[in-house]
Amino acid sequence: MARDCFFCKLVTNRALAPHWIAESAGALALLSPDPASQGHTVIVPKRHSSDLSTVPGSDWIAINQLTLRVVKLLRSTLGGRGEYLYCGSWVTRGRKFPHLHVHVVPRGRHLSRKSEVWWTPPPEGTASRAELVELARRIRARTRPVRPRRLGHRA
Repeated sequence: MARDCFFCKLVTNRALAPHWIAESAGALALLSPDPASQGHTVIVPKRHSSDLSTVPGSDWIAINQLTLRVVKLLRSTLGGRGEYLYCGSWVTRGRKFPHLHVHVVPRGRHLSRKSEVWWTPPPEGTASRAELVELARRIRARTRPVRPRRLGHRA
């Protein structure tokens, strides 16, 4: 954990992140407080990594597996048929969030086909803390435990 890292603080102190929607042993998914569309989620590894080229393979797998879960959760809760994925990875110092992260941005009505457009926050502004907490609660309520497959049997 990096002492001054915003995302590391959220991972270790859940009181700072009541807007989390899913987690695994190696990653945490949080609703973005500055969403490009409803359900915009940021997924971070629980161990600090700032750069995709240095992230341990197990952490990258954890991020990807949680990304797939988040996409299914968002689609089952909010609907929609698509999303944008964006990975934030930096090797330079002085970045606002120097912790590797992946954005899952559900395509909304206001999003065009140009990928740079979705990165601009919507005209209605940022989401309030109460809105994020309520939406996170709705999404978490959709989570169902996954039953393990028995070896030797096809699903």
